[in-house]
Amino acid sequence: MDRVPDSGMPATAATPSVVVLTHLYPSPDSPGRGSFVEEQCRALSEHCDLTVVTGRWDLDTRTEESSGAIHVIAVPLRAAAGLPSTLRVANAIPGYTKAALGEIRRLDGPPDLIHAHFALPDGVTAIRVGRAVRVPVVVTLHGSDFNRQMSRPVVGALLASYIARAEGVIAVSQQIADGFSARVPHAANRVEFVPNGYDSALIRLEPKPDSGGFLFVGSLTPVKNPLVLLRAFARIASQTTRDLTMIGEGHLRPDVERAVSDFGISDRVRLLGRIPHDQLQPHFRNAHALVLPSASEGMPLVVIESLATGTPVVASAVGAIPDLVEPGRSGLLVTPGDVDELADALLRAERTPWDNAGIAQSAPIIDWAENARRVAAIYRRLIDPTSGS
Repeated sequence: MDRVPDSGMPATAATPSVVVLTHLYPSPDSPGRGSFVEEQCRALSEHCDLTVVTGRWDLDTRTEESSGAIHVIAVPLRAAAGLPSTLRVANAIPGYTKAALGEIRRLDGPPDLIHAHFALPDGVTAIRVGRAVRVPVVVTLHGSDFNRQMSRPVVGALLASYIARAEGVIAVSQQIADGFSARVPHAANRVEFVPNGYDSALIRLEPKPDSGGFLFVGSLTPVKNPLVLLRAFARIASQTTRDLTMIGEGHLRPDVERAVSDFGISDRVRLLGRIPHDQLQPHFRNAHALVLPSASEGMPLVVIESLATGTPVVASAVGAIPDLVEPGRSGLLVTPGDVDELADALLRAERTPWDNAGIAQSAPIIDWAENARRVAAIYRRLIDPTSGS
């Protein structure tokens, strides 16, 4: 795989202490939620002492547990009843700030840095807490926080301006980095692009069967367009012997089941529900192509993992996907929501003699170990601006 040279982070005797603040973290009720944050934290635990403070809507009281080298503290997120989703999240910030500040003050001493994942509520909360305990803050923008929340004319501008108060901003795609820098020009020198990684011990290139089908991995929610995919597949089902496997859950599950039945493709579509992340490798291995017709994305981990396994990707040209997928070489790009275009792309993907090994070797992706090296270098630079790292 193509890799940017090592971060060149100098050795240091001190091990930074970092608090990761995020509502995107796996929980017993949602084990797949924010798995990419958990993966990064595991890799970062090789470089620093990590404590995760995660806000959860389903909690009545705080909990804590240790997961390997990472201490995880969960605190309740609370908001007034009946509010629209964005206002509900904003309404939770004061209580989230108080809870996070309380957890930090319970530590042996203040951390060297706070790292928030997602702008709202975590980024805003982290900046408030960081000011209170006088430590630097870095905020990672993952996609929908920039593409949707910050795209709103008034509220989006206020949110972007507030996030620009952080000492560092990490963007998981170049599109987000460029867009945030354009929106808040005075903070452009504090924005860095660090792509998400993948677990190279779990996800790897393996020989593929000739009979592989189409694979969808994602939530069954409107933003992922599962119904668009089913309409497109129904149109070409009689022209292909390849079946469709869909992995994931979401509130559109009843609509998906109804569409499969109504389109007469029940014998051609497998709905597997949620599958643990560490059990996805066989599905990538057996897939002829991954299909992700999303309306919006940041840098989707499933695309990175698909490319790492040498599996071509048929996906919407949104977010960082065009930076990852080279049309004709590692996949095909389509207009989100265009059923006819997606159906045509599925047939083209079936008939293309993909070079699976070439896809895996040339994909512009990094693993979590390299991702952690780059993020840790940012930590050290913010903790000690004179270090020159």
